[in-house]
Amino acid sequence: MTAIDVSRLLFQPEKRYSGLLRLQGRALLASDENDRQFIDNHLERLTQAETVCAKGSPNDGFLAATVTVAADESYDIDFAAGSIYVGGIRFEAGEGETLQGQLDWLQIAEDGGIPNAPSAADLAGGPRYDLCWLEGWEQCVSSREDGETLDQALGGPDTAVRLRPMRRMRVDTDIGDTCRDAFADLIADLTASGAAEVDSNLCRLTGTTRLLVGFEEDGTDEDLCAPARQRGYLGCQNDVIRVRIIAPGVLAWSLMNAAPLYRVRAVAEGGALTRIEMITPPWDQYSQPIAGDLVEILRWEARLDNDTKIAGETGHMTVVAQSFDPTDLSFGIDDPVPQPWQDWLAAADGGQLHLNDKDPAGAETYFYMRLWRGEVHDPGNAGQPFVPGTPVALGTTGLHVTLDGPGAVGDTWVFDVRANTPQDITPWDFTRGNGALPIAPARYLAPLALIEWRLVGAVAVPTIHDCRHRFRALCSSDCCEVTVGDGTTSFGDAASISEALTLLPDDGGKICLLPGQHRDHALIDDRTDILIEGCGPTSLLLAGEGAAGPVITIRDSLRITLRNFRIRAPEEIGVLVTASAPVSTGPETALTRDILIERMRLTARDAPAVVVESATHFALRRSRIGLMPLEADLTPASPAGRAQAVSLLGTDLAVEDCEIVPTQRTGFLRRPMGGIHVRGDVTEARINRNRIEGGSGMGIRLGSWRLVASGSGGSGRSLLPEPRYTPNTGWGEHRTAVNARAAETGIYHADTTIDIIRTDAGCFRPGIIVTEIPGIPADIVEPVADGPITGLRIDDNDIADMALTGIGATRFFDLDQTSQAVEVIDLALTRNRISNCQTSELPELTPALTVHAGFGGVALGIVRGALVAQNRIADCGGDRLDPTCGFFALMTEGCTIEQNTITGNGRRLEFGDVPRLGRRGGIVLGLAIAQTFDEDFGLPDFAPEQGLLFNRQTGEPALRIHANIVEQPEGQALRALVAGPALITDNNFASRGAVALLQWVLAVLAGLGGANTGGNATTATDSLTIAANVDPAILAAAQVDVFEALLNVLGGVTVSVVNLTGGSIEDGPSTLGLVAALSGLDTLDLVRDPGLPLISGEIMFTDNQVFFDSIALPLTLALCSVSLASADDVEVNDNQLRLDLGFDIIHTHLFAVSESTLRVIGNRMREPGPTTQISAHTRAPVNTTALNQGDHCFYVVAEPQTRIHHRNLTTIGGGGDADEISLCAEINRQAEDEGADL
Repeated sequence: MTAIDVSRLLFQPEKRYSGLLRLQGRALLASDENDRQFIDNHLERLTQAETVCAKGSPNDGFLAATVTVAADESYDIDFAAGSIYVGGIRFEAGEGETLQGQLDWLQIAEDGGIPNAPSAADLAGGPRYDLCWLEGWEQCVSSREDGETLDQALGGPDTAVRLRPMRRMRVDTDIGDTCRDAFADLIADLTASGAAEVDSNLCRLTGTTRLLVGFEEDGTDEDLCAPARQRGYLGCQNDVIRVRIIAPGVLAWSLMNAAPLYRVRAVAEGGALTRIEMITPPWDQYSQPIAGDLVEILRWEARLDNDTKIAGETGHMTVVAQSFDPTDLSFGIDDPVPQPWQDWLAAADGGQLHLNDKDPAGAETYFYMRLWRGEVHDPGNAGQPFVPGTPVALGTTGLHVTLDGPGAVGDTWVFDVRANTPQDITPWDFTRGNGALPIAPARYLAPLALIEWRLVGAVAVPTIHDCRHRFRALCSSDCCEVTVGDGTTSFGDAASISEALTLLPDDGGKICLLPGQHRDHALIDDRTDILIEGCGPTSLLLAGEGAAGPVITIRDSLRITLRNFRIRAPEEIGVLVTASAPVSTGPETALTRDILIERMRLTARDAPAVVVESATHFALRRSRIGLMPLEADLTPASPAGRAQAVSLLGTDLAVEDCEIVPTQRTGFLRRPMGGIHVRGDVTEARINRNRIEGGSGMGIRLGSWRLVASGSGGSGRSLLPEPRYTPNTGWGEHRTAVNARAAETGIYHADTTIDIIRTDAGCFRPGIIVTEIPGIPADIVEPVADGPITGLRIDDNDIADMALTGIGATRFFDLDQTSQAVEVIDLALTRNRISNCQTSELPELTPALTVHAGFGGVALGIVRGALVAQNRIADCGGDRLDPTCGFFALMTEGCTIEQNTITGNGRRLEFGDVPRLGRRGGIVLGLAIAQTFDEDFGLPDFAPEQGLLFNRQTGEPALRIHANIVEQPEGQALRALVAGPALITDNNFASRGAVALLQWVLAVLAGLGGANTGGNATTATDSLTIAANVDPAILAAAQVDVFEALLNVLGGVTVSVVNLTGGSIEDGPSTLGLVAALSGLDTLDLVRDPGLPLISGEIMFTDNQVFFDSIALPLTLALCSVSLASADDVEVNDNQLRLDLGFDIIHTHLFAVSESTLRVIGNRMREPGPTTQISAHTRAPVNTTALNQGDHCFYVVAEPQTRIHHRNLTTIGGGGDADEISLCAEINRQAEDEGADL
């Protein structure tokens, strides 16, 4: 406590007084009033600390908002306005206050309180952590400091002082890496000497050194006329003595409590500030400094809002060298005032910023001074040396003091003595035992923020972690009905969420999860309107000890919200949302509905972070899921890490603004699956604005399937038993699949995870099974896809570094064995960024899967109604031998692909590589059909039994590809088999190699073993001819898809579009069924039955740029670069086509064929070099090929009366009309002859 003019200080909290009562007819002493004030303050602080907390804020007070680094590498911190309570004392931060601009620490720079940011070299070994903390105390403010408090009517003397909470925001650098550890390190540093200790109940730091007062055996009585006295206080006045350690091993003491405080100025004398002029005159002659007295020069500590300044608690101690001269109110000192103190007062950015216009002219800057009078000091010897345990005499008072330890500088003791009771020292503790503890300084401590410095590039970047405890006002409108504490860091109404749920009323309420580590397996069952909210990352929920299971389960409940806390569950599900029965009569009757998880941080490893089994209106928003490295490598024998991070099943589901990322980078075999799983039978789902990275699975997995008994048609009981939770193996314990037929009771072991989603009695949806269960005969079980996903929106997501496909179907089925496929109805795939996915090596594919499966950026099954727009799909694929696609769909019905950038998917093959069979390309569509509807024309005469039912297209195209940029390192930029109108406009297609297309033909030859060729197939052309004419049965025997091999024979190494539909009532049934059969998709029931399908098959290919660049090895051998074929009309207009070849051979640049009509007009074909013979080969019954430009000849085939071959220019032979160039004349005659035979 600051030195003030009091008669005594006798506040003793150990006596537990609660108040003070006056007695009649007595005058009230000032000490009584002071004691009452101290008692009231003490009880109030204890009540606040025990009721609220020892340190905490109800608002943003002292929140470290930003860190700013200056050019000199020092940094500043901006603090939010508000309050914080520490030890029951309220401290307040003003608006706009900063670390360097503290109004309670005016000279922070001079005191070395400004921290420096770390350099890049400092952070080379890892991050640095700095702790910003609050140091608070109470200080007396007199009228000498705040003149506004002085009542001028009293003529000068003041009657009281004011207590003011003071605080400093300090920074300790390079300390613990969490708020808890950093604050513990600070406390350890402050108490390391043993001279101080911290009361954790009040966060108060106080001294531990005790001072014992004793009596000198010999002494001189100050009153020489008085009779001899007994041992004790020899003074003739009642007084208060103040003792303080002013330097290590040195103490000073004073009568009058060293209370006199004056304003003074320091004047240079002999080049040093050794002359003190008193602006405030001494009270009386006794108060005048005399030679040998001690004076303490004090700087400005703080500024009040009226611009008055508060004196510092301690200052510069010096001995009076020349006594007070009343003529000029000055005296001399032996140890000069430090010159920097004087300089600061004169500095424009120092004392001049804090002047008060109420101060007299010429006295605007000044110091404060206290007079310490007790004994005479020799010059240069301020204070008295002491040794712990050795008495130190207090001048001629007859008293001595003994310290039991070295203490700390600033430790202060105050006791009072009375002349008429010389042996009574008050408080009595000073004469008992080891003495009394210091009354000052008492400091209140609280952590404010932890500043984490990390290198970003070559720059040190700070991240602020709020270390303040927060509490809510009791009358707050959003107060918690129940609080949950962990019993260590925080204390609440309940010790767990489970207990808190029992305390909530039936109509719900809010549970606040206070900071700390909580353990629980909480079940929210058949409840409504519950909010569980934490305090951000400081509220951590772990799985409960004992039985395993989800950390939080929400079942059969409505309007449940989890918000703003962490869940760490490496072995268990974090949050499970389920229902005792599935939705049956509509969303309004769902047992689990309106579930929100937001601003959460979840950490997962072996099991999913969030599983939704059955819910309507579920949302996961603004949350982060961290994927911990697995403890052991992924193996088929262990299910750990083989489930997606989020699994969804229900209606109206959303995952938005979330992150699913690894907590640290590891090898592929130590990564969990990660990503999001949208299961079959989901209706209306939105996956928007998420960041998904670094998993061993897909970014977004679509659909689900199960195993059923063979021959059940997909409706049989699942062969997968109910999962069991075990603490040792985590969420997906390795389980068995049991044969359901009584005749065969064998038990078969699954080699991958089977998850927990229940569909109906006894049926469970499998999870991440990517291969069949080994050892189960095919006639016992078969895979069955679950129902379609309906209404799926995937927008504005970042998906990167996934081991499997970025967005894909959960699996592709062998269509030679089953009629199953993962289906999505109404898909919008927009504005996503997918990169570096499918980095793991593909397994061996069956012959059917080489055609009916895709891997890479996006790989879908059946999609009915698809918009794929404004996506960026880049750099997917791992092993260059593996087939990789940018975008693949097995089958689409009404598909628009526009404004996408699809580049660099797959790797360029090297010379000598033997690529694996499979789909490669930028955009690859197994079959794109038009949307249709059934229409009864009502013609009983044509079909007397039932009329005539037609399967009509809606008028929308089967395929629209517009304004895309597609660059493919290996494979076709566009590959599509179409059944319906196709519009391909304004695109940029590029391919840099198509060696893999020949693998289909080479595989045929390998299967034939040269039996039909006599070993004479020596060129690519020979090979293609053989493959084109081989018996399909032989191709099937060679385990190569017949139709795929024949399409690859046609070439189209950059673009290949085949549309075999088209017809009318007069023509009879269309060829849609043939297309389905040829593509291998006829098992998927694409053709409506009954009815005659009437689907047109136009192709419009206009305004595109197509580029095939194969300068580098290996060589490409193909019939053509662009292949467009349809049974209906084909239009190829205004395109720019280019070939850049090395030693590659591409016979024809553009090959366009139609069974109906064809127009090829206004195109430019560039194919420099001799390895291309034909710029355009066009053929159709009605063929218009005109106004084109090429570097080679044109081969135009049509019936003579419907053939237009007009003004097609070539650069060959000097250039000109291709009809008139001699080198092309023979080719033209051959085309005419062929057309005449049509």
